[in-house]
Amino acid sequence: MKKIVLVFLVLAMVACGEDEEVKQIELNTEFELNAGDTAVLSSQGISIIVENIADSRCPSNVQCVWEGEAKVQFRLAASQGTTMADSLSTHDRLTAIVNGLSIQLLGVTPYPNGENNGRSRAARMIITQD
Repeated sequence: MKKIVLVFLVLAMVACGEDEEVKQIELNTEFELNAGDTAVLSSQGISIIVENIADSRCPSNVQCVWEGEAKVQFRLAASQGTTMADSLSTHDRLTAIVNGLSIQLLGVTPYPNGENNGRSRAARMIITQD
């Protein structure tokens, strides 16, 4: 029954987004998602959806008073229909613990350099058992 619900959830997410890419991920394996992307961790019956990536980090070729931060807002959707929103930050919150899973932000690429400010950002993440 869980597999049927998970398949339905994945199909519903695919139908909702025109260009949305659904990636299959595994525990303890790094992955990258852009804003709007979805990844499915089928062994746990959850999906992670990156809602937004805001990047205010100081460009590498500029001297700033503050280093800034990159913030990743995401949503977890369980196969039984429950969802939870959370966020991670390169400044003060690299890890979130949710239902025995550790969701860690490894970085946001590309790093700003003054020339790539308009480029979309990707969040590098990993999910492990807590």
